[in-house]
Amino acid sequence: MRSSGRAARDRLVDAARRSIAVLAPLHRPLDAPEPDAWRAVERDEPSEPFEDFARAWRRRRRRPAVEVHPLGPFSPSRTSSLDAAVAFLRASLGIEVRSVAAVDLPRPPRHRRRPAPDDADATQVHTGWLTRDVLPTPRSRGVTVIVGVTAADLWPGGAWNYLAGEADQELAIAVCSLHRLGDPGRGARAFRAHLRRTAKLLLHETAHLLALEHCRSVPCALQGSNSRAEADRWPLWLCPECAAKVALIGERTPTARLRALRKLCEEQSLKQEERFLTRSLHQLGI
Repeated sequence: MRSSGRAARDRLVDAARRSIAVLAPLHRPLDAPEPDAWRAVERDEPSEPFEDFARAWRRRRRRPAVEVHPLGPFSPSRTSSLDAAVAFLRASLGIEVRSVAAVDLPRPPRHRRRPAPDDADATQVHTGWLTRDVLPTPRSRGVTVIVGVTAADLWPGGAWNYLAGEADQELAIAVCSLHRLGDPGRGARAFRAHLRRTAKLLLHETAHLLALEHCRSVPCALQGSNSRAEADRWPLWLCPECAAKVALIGERTPTARLRALRKLCEEQSLKQEERFLTRSLHQLGI
């Protein structure tokens, strides 16, 4: 039985490895970063090669599971966008991703909140308070990781102005803020823009909890960013190497993963993403 399981894992690694080379021509190299861009500021951050990731994945005993905790209140349009983003996360990872009912965010203690530096009417919440005092532990919920999502603005302390999301790998808990992602209630185009940003943010932070590092090679949802404008430059899809790693997490072939994502993008009228995923499938011979 163990030999059969090992052979199945070997086949998945081989399929993922092949897909990296086959899909590479669809992904353009990155231009040199602007001086204040994430890649310029964090130039020494390492990125794990696929073969190292695959070796670690072979040793894992359990398939991961994710639980999303919405901390409202949310408008109806934000709720709809978040629900669609969770569905995208599920299709992208290919593992159990469940979402619990939204609860209102409790009022933070005085030392865990502050006025936003760029908006006196907004209150920022400290990320550490959410990860350590508000959200449950993954073990208590029977899952691998917890992802909290809030409409509140976030900051991690120190001199930071704000933070869109943060993944604490030690706690296996991430927090994501919808505060600066736009208003999805201002029409279909605004809804799709909000959905793209929300889905990208959830995928980015959850992937960190599942042992993926930042990407540095080509445009990818796992590229780092220091602003919303920079984050908007990165696509909703993953580069070939990050996609291969995620395919292993879900114990699927890259083709099966792309098909699931294309179906969801078609349902949500994400035309740009649907076209790119179709090209990727054609590149893989589908």
